[in-house]
Amino acid sequence: MTHKKDNAPIHLPDLDWPQHKRSKWPLVILIAVFTVAIFANRIFNRPSEPLQPDSALNDAVIPTTRLPLSSTSTSPITQLSILGQKGGEAINALSFGPHSNSLSSGDWSGVVKKWNVTTGKLQETYPDQDSNVLVVKFDPDENLVAAGAYDQKLKIWVTRDGQAWHNLKGHRRPVLSITISPDGNILASASFNKVKLWSLADGQLLQDLDGVTPVVFSPDGTMVATGDKSGIVKLWQVESGLLLQTIGDSGGIVKSIAFNPNEPILAVGYGDGTMKLWRINDDHLLTKYQGDSGANDVMTFSPDGKLLVASGISGEIQILRTYAWFPMDILRAHDDVRALAFSPDATLLATGGIMGVIRIWGRHDHD
Repeated sequence: MTHKKDNAPIHLPDLDWPQHKRSKWPLVILIAVFTVAIFANRIFNRPSEPLQPDSALNDAVIPTTRLPLSSTSTSPITQLSILGQKGGEAINALSFGPHSNSLSSGDWSGVVKKWNVTTGKLQETYPDQDSNVLVVKFDPDENLVAAGAYDQKLKIWVTRDGQAWHNLKGHRRPVLSITISPDGNILASASFNKVKLWSLADGQLLQDLDGVTPVVFSPDGTMVATGDKSGIVKLWQVESGLLLQTIGDSGGIVKSIAFNPNEPILAVGYGDGTMKLWRINDDHLLTKYQGDSGANDVMTFSPDGKLLVASGISGEIQILRTYAWFPMDILRAHDDVRALAFSPDATLLATGGIMGVIRIWGRHDHD
C-alpha cells in the first residue's frame, strides 16, 4: 500500500451556519480534522524507522545515515592510536590475539607482523612469504599465525619463536580468505574456485569444497559459509563436507560474510554496495541497505554481537547497532579499507588501509 506524501494544507469547506444555531461542535470537529491531518503528515513523511530483525518487509531499503567524524559524533568508537607509518605497504589483513593486546597484520610486501596494541610497538615479523600477503589469522590460543598470499601459498608459523609450522599446498589461485575454527583445530582457506579445510595439528587436508571466497566459520564451528559470484551463500557441514543450505539470490558477487555471534543471522556484503541480513533458519531476508559500490568489501560483527561494522574501497567505515539494524554512524579514516578486526573482548576495533597504517579504535558503548 502506498501513501501520498502531500505537505499542502487541507482546505475545509466553508461552514455557513446561522448565528442562532451555532454551537461548540463545529469548532470541535474542525480541531479534530486538523489534528488528524497533522498527525498523518508526520507519519507518512517521516524518515524510515529502524527495522527489527523479525520485520516482514523483505524489500525494505533503509537510507544510510551519514554523520561526520567529529568531537560531537554519536559514533560508539573513537580513534585511540595509529600503528605503522603512512606511505607504507597496503594493509590487507588484520587479526587480534586472544588477549586483545596483540595484533597481526599482513601487507602487500609479503611480511606478516605482530604488534603490541598497548604500546604500539612491533614485536615480531614473519618475512618468509615471497608474495603479497592477502589474509592473516591467529589461532584462538595465539600459538600459531597463518597467512595466505597471492602466490597461492598458505603458511603457518609458531608465534613464540617465529619458526615455520606448516607450508600448506593445494590452491592453484591466490589465497583470498582464511579463517580458523573456534576450537583452533581447523583452518579453512578459500581462493577463486576452491575452499579447503585443513588440520592445524598436522597440516592434513580434511575437506575440499566447491565454494569460493570468502569463507567464515559459524560461531559453533560446525559450519563454514562461502560466497560466490552469483550472490549465493552456501553453508557447509565441516565434519562431512556436505552442502547443508543455500542462502540469498542473484544479487551480485559476494564480497564479505559475517555470522552474528548471538543469533542465527548472516550479514552479506555484495559488490554493488548492497548489504543484506538473512535469517539462517528459513532463508528469510530481514532487511537490506544500499550503499556505494565497494562499501562492504570487509565486514565483521563485534564479539558481543552489538555492532556490525563494514567497509571497503570507499574508505567509509559503516557502524550499525544490531538491536535496531539501523546505520548509526559513518566514519572516514582511510582512503581504502582493506581489513577490519575486533578484539576478542569487544573493546577495540582495528582497521587497515591502502596507505599502510593501522588505526586502533576504542569503544565507549561497551559495558
